[in-house]
Amino acid sequence: MRRPPATMIMTGMMSNLLATFAQMTTDPWLSYEIARVEPMMELLAREYEEGASNRVQELRDISALLQRAAGLSAGRSSWTANIPSDLMADLRISALETRLDVLRNDLIEMQAWLEVQPDEDAATLLRDVFAFEYEAAQRRASIEPPSRQQQQQLAESGSRQS
Repeated sequence: MRRPPATMIMTGMMSNLLATFAQMTTDPWLSYEIARVEPMMELLAREYEEGASNRVQELRDISALLQRAAGLSAGRSSWTANIPSDLMADLRISALETRLDVLRNDLIEMQAWLEVQPDEDAATLLRDVFAFEYEAAQRRASIEPPSRQQQQQLAESGSRQS
């Protein structure tokens, strides 16, 4: 028998708990604070579900870009030295973030080098780097916590339900 996904348990339990609390209060401020918790729990559940996968994919993407640049630089760079030989060696978020920080720094250094190269291959790779950075930012933005305006709307809808 398969157990239910942790994300479903987390969000279900939190929704039930928050609904109970919301029914117990008429204080608008407390309703607002209660309403802020659920979107954060959904964010945490999504991060729990997708966090390692997203980071491993980003490691793969950056590694591929660095390897392409190393080929263009004819061995004048050490960009590939920090690419992990086994991306799956340690899937803890903190370990993946540490590896990503190193590769992101190498990517910045490589990007600066590409910007001064006169050939079309470097320009193509630079466009690919920009595309990667845009897509990575979009992925990270999809797991950002709700804005203050969104939180306020949640609080208002929660206080109307009381």
